[in-house]
Amino acid sequence: MSELSNRERFLRCMRYESVDHPPLVLPGPWAAARRRWESEGLPKDANLNDYFEVPELKYIQVKLETVFHPAFKEVILEETDEYVG
Repeated sequence: MSELSNRERFLRCMRYESVDHPPLVLPGPWAAARRRWESEGLPKDANLNDYFEVPELKYIQVKLETVFHPAFKEVILEETDEYVG
């Protein structure tokens, strides 16, 4: 299999086709992890995709509404000094 781009890899995975390896995505580490990596030698302001030689996969996150429609009516069954349930 010839070298695939991350985009081609992603599309093939979504179609259940064979790939050389899953598409890699580096969304970014937690701030604390980034600080630690920098204290261990990662250059400040380093682009992680470039530094780790991972091709960038550009994508748009779609936010989904995950609440019930129509919403349930709130009913209080019991209320004490400690909690409402």
